[in-house]
This record gives sequence, C-alpha cells and structure tokens, in this order.
Amino acid sequence: MIILAQEEELDSEEEEINRIVRQTKDVRGETVKSSQNILNHLRGADDTGANVIGTLGAQREKMYAIEHNLNAMDTQQRYIDDHVKDLEHYNRGLFHIKTSNPFTKSTRKRAAETKLLAQKQADRERSSELNSTLYQTQNQLGGQLKDPNGNGYDAMKSELQEQKDYEQRVKQATKYLTSEADEEDERMEVEFSRNIDEAQVLAGRLKQKANLISEEVESQNARLRAISEKVNKADDKLTISTSRIRGI
Repeated sequence: MIILAQEEELDSEEEEINRIVRQTKDVRGETVKSSQNILNHLRGADDTGANVIGTLGAQREKMYAIEHNLNAMDTQQRYIDDHVKDLEHYNRGLFHIKTSNPFTKSTRKRAAETKLLAQKQADRERSSELNSTLYQTQNQLGGQLKDPNGNGYDAMKSELQEQKDYEQRVKQATKYLTSEADEEDERMEVEFSRNIDEAQVLAGRLKQKANLISEEVESQNARLRAISEKVNKADDKLTISTSRIRGI
C-alpha cells in the first residue's frame, strides 16, 4: 500500500510538472506572437515614415521649382523696368527734352555695365544657393530612406552566420530555459530575441524619421512664407509696371 501511495504521489507530481511545462510553453508562444505583432506594427510605421519623407522630398522639389520661376520673373521684371524707362524717355514732349553730357557718356556706360554684371552675378549666386540647399535637403531626406548601417535585418545572411547567431542566442537564453525545455522552446526564445532586437532598431529609426519630418515641415512652412512674400512683391512690381506703361 505504501509503495502504491508513493507511486501515485510521483505520478501526481509528474503530472503537475508536465502541466507547468505546457503552461510555460503556451506563455512563451504567446509572448513570441506579441513580439511579432509589435514588430509588424513598427515595420508598418517605418514604411509610413519613409512614404511621408518621400512625399516631403517631392514637395520640396516643387517648392524650389516655384522659387526658380519667381527668381526668373524678378530678373525679367528688371528688364521690363529698364525698357519702360526708355519708353518714358522717348515719349517725352519736345519741351521736356533732356540732353546727356557727352563727356560722361563712357562713365555712364561703364557704370551700367558694372551694374548689369553685378545683377547677373547675384542671380547666379541666388540660383546656386537654391540648388545647393535643395541638394543638401534631398540628401538628408534620402539618407533616411536607406538602412543607416548598410545591412540591418533585411540583409541576407549566410547559412553559417545564421547558425552562429542562433547558437549565440540559445546560449544567452539558457537563463530563461529549464531542464525540461526542448528544441521548440529554444526556437521560440531565439525568435523572441530577434524580434526584440529588430524592434529596437526600428524604434530608433522611427525616432530619427519623426525628428526629420518635424524639422522638414517647419523648414517648408518657412519656405512657403518666403515664397508668398516673393509672389506679393512680384505682383506689386507687375502692377506698377503696368500702370507706368498705360501712362506712356
């Protein structure tokens, strides 16, 4: 009877141990699933951030194209103003004839040429600065669309590298595994470890993308205000030129 009671007690303990092992495996499996869900959300957020950055980059190009056109309009407006001045001069009445000093003609010509050259250089510098700023911005935005390490979790690993990584992670996971753990438990611990590492990388990249998007939006808002001011100035100059032409 005593032996039978001992056997029943051992069976009961073994059944309890098996129950705990199964429960631990279930919890470990749910943990892996949760980490995979988190990872999927982070990947989706990372893709969304990349799309936003791409859209901002395209929007930035359009804004710079607008500024280039406004700068060209400003240059043409100067030519129009000069022509209007000539028309006003030639349209003066007989009693308003103004003769120029022939002795200062060459000086005035050199001054006009110097002024024209300075304006041309200023236009080139303005265009060059605009292009340089666009290039730097596009490089900054484009850099966030690439893997900062050049490899990351999307890179292909050799079979030997995969095996080495697996063994290292199993070794690190021994502190969480009991003597009853089997190969499936090891596989789940390795998967969880990889998911957490990738999640950390993605979280860091998301933070960088978020900061870049915030800075770019502020920069584009400032650029839009500058464009609005240029448009208003161009409109005012055009209005004045039109009025002067009608008065000739």
